[in-house]
Amino acid sequence: MMVLDHLAYDLSVLDSFITPYNYSSEFLEGLRQFGKAIHTSSLRQALHYFFAPLFLVLTGISTTFTKGKWRRLANMALLSAFMTTATTLIGRVSGMWCLILFGVLHCMTVGLTLVALIDLIGHKVVAKYLSLGLGVVIIVVGILIPWYEAPYASVSPFENYLVGENFITYLKIAVGVVRGGADCLGIFPCAGFVLVGNYLGKSFYSDKKSLLPGLDKPFNRIYCAVGRNTVWIYLLHQVVIAGAVSMLGIFA
Repeated sequence: MMVLDHLAYDLSVLDSFITPYNYSSEFLEGLRQFGKAIHTSSLRQALHYFFAPLFLVLTGISTTFTKGKWRRLANMALLSAFMTTATTLIGRVSGMWCLILFGVLHCMTVGLTLVALIDLIGHKVVAKYLSLGLGVVIIVVGILIPWYEAPYASVSPFENYLVGENFITYLKIAVGVVRGGADCLGIFPCAGFVLVGNYLGKSFYSDKKSLLPGLDKPFNRIYCAVGRNTVWIYLLHQVVIAGAVSMLGIFA
């Protein structure tokens, strides 16, 4: 769903990808209108508010299967920094609006940090319910902000968001009181879904076994392989899609 959603967005701004080449084709314009219709549809908006939290809940559930939480957390932090750095450089070189200051990887990193800190508590039952309680509080606060109506902040890849007023803007985006960038999931309420997922994982997967063993058949090996490599798919799928869309401008 994430890949299809991003494909629809890329098609909706297809002219910005390929204007330097050729944008006189009716076929290309038809693709752009098709992508725009999907990306702006009420159905897409509704599904977005379902699948994004689901993605984060599954992240939280997966923490209960993970060995070396701190190593995983460090990897996520590095990937988040890479994503911001890469989109900043791409934006500066190409002029494309793709800057990600606090996206899903950043939100997952905060959620995983909270999970790791809570797990330092020696009592497993206390830690489990603390994850649930804190997660619900973060979600409720985010809804009360309300995060889905937060205003957009103007962000630029040419600005330094580590100092001054720009840093304040970055903190507001991270918290969730404003939105900014090509991908934006504020701590409130989104990090709360990771904590709730951690509670669900500890409650239903304490034995680290499938709840539906009858479905563990060879036919779903590809699906499981995709699941194990979700982070890499997230990092690379837009590069592949953007490259393919750009090729349309050259050869269409």
